[in-house]
Amino acid sequence: MSVSGGPYVGMDESEWFAKTQQLVREHPLSLAEILDVSQSSWSALWNTSVGSGVAAISLRELNPPATVVGYFFEKISRNST
Repeated sequence: MSVSGGPYVGMDESEWFAKTQQLVREHPLSLAEILDVSQSSWSALWNTSVGSGVAAISLRELNPPATVVGYFFEKISRNST
């Protein structure tokens, strides 16, 4: 698997876990704050609907691919900090 940008560029996948641990240690938020934002963002994500009124459909019902879930999670998380 290759990564097109970010802190994992040029790294072997076997090194990603150690790099993630380093990034978490160096992050300006505490681990408790990261966990809190992550959990509230995850909950908000799965309580999201697309559309409005009778036309609204739950994100759960759409069964989006993981890349879409990750994209939405990142956007919601950024707005939560």
